[in-house]
Amino acid sequence: MYEVQCSSVVSVRVTDESFFPLDPINEIPRDTSSCTYLWQNSRWVREFDCSCDMIHQAFGKNSLIHYILLGGDYNIEFLAAEVPEIVEIST
Repeated sequence: MYEVQCSSVVSVRVTDESFFPLDPINEIPRDTSSCTYLWQNSRWVREFDCSCDMIHQAFGKNSLIHYILLGGDYNIEFLAAEVPEIVEIST
C-alpha cells in the first residue's frame, strides 16, 4: 500500500479500471510496484493550460502535471503543480 503526498493538487478524478488512456504515458522513475505514471501532454492538462491562468498564478508554474495511479479496481488521476512523494506504508 502506498501514500501519495502532494501539496499542490488542483483536480482529482477516479475511473473504473476498464478505462485506460489511449494517449502515451511515461512511467515516473520510481519503484515500479507503485504503478505510478506520468501522462505527458494529456488532454486534461491542455484544457487547464488554456483556461486557468488563476491556477498558474497561484502555483507559479506554466503547466500542470498529470499523474495516474493504476489500481486493482480503480485508476486515480490527479493534476498537480509539483512532483508528489510516493511512500510505501505497508507491503
